[in-house]
Amino acid sequence: MDTRNFTLSSSNISDRYTYNVSIKGIECIEDLIDRFSGQVNSFLLINSTPEKQNLFHGIKENLHIHDTTLLDIINARPDKEFYICDHCSQ
Repeated sequence: MDTRNFTLSSSNISDRYTYNVSIKGIECIEDLIDRFSGQVNSFLLINSTPEKQNLFHGIKENLHIHDTTLLDIINARPDKEFYICDHCSQ
C-alpha cells in the first residue's frame, strides 16, 4: 500500500484530523507534511468555519514530524499512525 496514516497533534486545535497520505513520489518529510496540510485545508474549506481555517493556517509553518525518518515512514506498516505536531521543539 502506498499510503501512511497521519494525525494532527496540536495544542491549539482540539479537533482530530487523520488522513491517509500517499507516499508516492515523496522525497522528504516536508513533502508529506505539505500533502497532509493540503488534505486538512481542503476539509476545513468545505466543512469548517473561517476561524478554524485561520487557526490551522496559523500553525502550518510549525508542523513537523520528529523522531522519525522518511525511511521509517516508507518501511512502516500501512496501518501505523504517525503524528504531525506543532507544539514541541523538533
